[in-house]
Amino acid sequence: MKKIFQIASYDYKRLLMNPIMLICLIFILIAMFIVTTSAPIQTTVQYTTNVEGQTTKEVYDNFNLTISTKETRGEYLKNIDKADELLSIQVECQDATNLENLIPLFNEIQTQMRKYRDQHINTYTENKSLQDVETAVNQLEYFIENYKNSPHFESNVYFYKDDFAMLENSCTFLYNVLESSEGLENKVATMSENLSYFDNIRSAISHKVVLQIGSSALDNLRKNYVEAAKQRLGSEKPYNESENTIEFEMNKLLKEVSTGDFSRTNDMLALVTSFKLTCESAKKGVENELLLMIKTHFKTLENLYSFEDVKEENIKVELAKINYYLHDPDLYYSQKQQPLNFNTASYEITAYDRTYYAISIIGFMDIIFAIFCAYKLFGRDRKNGKMDVILSQNVTYGQVFAGKVLAIFYITAFLLALYTMSLFIFSLILYPTLPNTILAVFNLSTPYTIHPFMFLIIKLLTIELQAMFYAVLCVFVMNLSRKFNLGFVVMLVVFALATILNIFLNGSLVYCLLPFIHADLSRMIGGGTMQTGFLVTSLYNSGNFFISLVYYLVVVVLLFIFTKQLFKKN
Repeated sequence: MKKIFQIASYDYKRLLMNPIMLICLIFILIAMFIVTTSAPIQTTVQYTTNVEGQTTKEVYDNFNLTISTKETRGEYLKNIDKADELLSIQVECQDATNLENLIPLFNEIQTQMRKYRDQHINTYTENKSLQDVETAVNQLEYFIENYKNSPHFESNVYFYKDDFAMLENSCTFLYNVLESSEGLENKVATMSENLSYFDNIRSAISHKVVLQIGSSALDNLRKNYVEAAKQRLGSEKPYNESENTIEFEMNKLLKEVSTGDFSRTNDMLALVTSFKLTCESAKKGVENELLLMIKTHFKTLENLYSFEDVKEENIKVELAKINYYLHDPDLYYSQKQQPLNFNTASYEITAYDRTYYAISIIGFMDIIFAIFCAYKLFGRDRKNGKMDVILSQNVTYGQVFAGKVLAIFYITAFLLALYTMSLFIFSLILYPTLPNTILAVFNLSTPYTIHPFMFLIIKLLTIELQAMFYAVLCVFVMNLSRKFNLGFVVMLVVFALATILNIFLNGSLVYCLLPFIHADLSRMIGGGTMQTGFLVTSLYNSGNFFISLVYYLVVVVLLFIFTKQLFKKN
C-alpha cells in the first residue's frame, strides 16, 4: 500500500507542476469566474404589480386592490376558479353532443345534393332556399372557430391533426359556396359535384375522441389541487382558525409591524408571491393531470390537433413538484421555493445557484482533463520509458496501475474542489445566502429535501465518479490496441458522442443504463441549476438519486478491476 501511495504522489506532482498545465488551469479558472457572473439564471417571478409605497402595509393594501389590470388577490384566485372549471368541463361539456347532432343534418344535405346530381331537383331548389344548409354550416363553423381559439382543456373533445384539417377545409369550402354571388341553382350544383366534402365532415366527426374521466378521478383531482390550494391559502376560514396558512402569516405580519415599517416589506412581498404561486400551482396541476391522461390515451401528442409532444416523465416530475409545494405546509417564503419550474432554488440568485450552474462546465472540463491524465500517465509514460523505470523499482504491475489511477483521482479531485471552493467563495461575496433554505430534489414522483451544501457535495462526488470512469476507460482502450495516441483520440470521440447522446437522446430506457453520463452542457443553454446540471438522465428521473450514484460507483469499480487485469496481461 505504501508503494501505491508513493507512485500516486510522484505522478500527482508531475501533473500539477507542469508549467503548461498550470497556465491552462489558471485560464480555465478565470473563464469560470466570467461564466459565474454572466450566466442567465432565471428566478421565481415575484409579485410584480406596481407598488407605489414601500411599507409592508402598502404592499398588502395594493395586493387587495380590485383593479383587474393589476396583479391582485382577485386575479390570482381566478386561477383556482379556472382549475375547478376545467374539471367541470370534463363532465358538462356539450361539444360532443353538438357535433353528433350535426351528423344527421349533413347526411340529409348530402342526400339532397345526391338527388340533385341524379335528378337535377331537390328540396332546396323546389323551396328556393338553402336555409337548412346555411344553419348546419354556420353551426359547424362556429364550433371550429371556438375550438381553434380556446385554450387547451376547454373541451373534452379531441381531434387528430389530419381529421381537424379535413373538417376545417370542408367547412370552409361549403361556407365559401354559400357566400358566393352565384345563384341558388349554381350553389346546389357546385355542392352536388363535391359530395366528398360531406363524407369528410362525417368522417372527421366520427373519428373525434371524447376524453371521459370517472367522477372519482375528478373528485381526487379537485381535492389534490383546488381544495389543497384553498387550504394552503386559508382564504375560506377566519385567521384564528387557519394557522400555518398564507393568509394567517400575512395577518400576523401586519400585526407585528407599524405602518411606516420598511424592514419587513420583502417578507410581505414573498408571502404575496407564495399566494400567487399557490393559485398558479392549482391550475397548472389540473392542466398537467389532464395532459397526462391525454398522453396516456393517445401515446403521443404530435398527431393531436393544437398539441405538441412532451415527455411523460417531464409531466410527472412537474406534478411531483406542484404536489410537494401544495401539500407541504412548511414551504413558505423563508424557504423561497420555486414550485413550478424549479430553475433555481430561490426568488433570488444565491451563491449556491451560481455554483451549481458553473459546475456544469467545471465537470465537463474535469472529465476531459481526467482523460488527458490517463493518456499521459499510461500512454506517454509507456512510450518514453518512464513506465519501465517505475517497474524496475521492485513494484508489481497492480501497484503501478493502482498508483497511477490514484494519482488521477488526486489531481481531478483537487482541481474540482479548488474550482468549486473558489467559485463558491466568489459567489458568496457577490450573491446572498438565504436563511433556512432547503433544496427540493425530485425523482419521477417522489420529492425529498436536502441542504444545498450537501447537494453540492453530492454533485461533486458524481462528477468525480464520471471523471474516474472515463479515465479508466481511456486506459482500457489504450491497452486494447497499444496505440496510445489512437486510443486517446478514440476516447475523445467517445466522450463527444456521449455528450451528444446526453443532450439529444436523453430519455430512452436503454441509454439511461449506459454509464456515458457526464456534465450536461445543455444546462448552459437553458440556464437550469435546480435539476442538477450534471446528471439529467432517465435513470435519475425514474429512480432514486442515490441508487443512481451507487450504480455509477459499481460501474467504475468493475471497470477498474477489469482494466487492471488487462494492464497486467499486456
